[in-house]
Amino acid sequence: MTLSELHIAESAMIDRIESAEMQVALMQLGVREGDSFSVSNIAPLGDPMAIHINGTKISIRKQDAKSIIVKKLP
Repeated sequence: MTLSELHIAESAMIDRIESAEMQVALMQLGVREGDSFSVSNIAPLGDPMAIHINGTKISIRKQDAKSIIVKKLP
């Protein structure tokens, strides 16, 4: 499942990041594979979405979210 498929208030863990560009961008923000997060907001038209991870909110475009493979948490 990808990050773009999650809904508000759902929690997940980053399994892998398929885009090298996105992996570098997230690493610069301190986000790595294995980190847990929750979806905090989604714009009215579905793009972008905000996640709460490592004590901060990050806005991610839907196109970029499709390259982030996640495992949904209960």
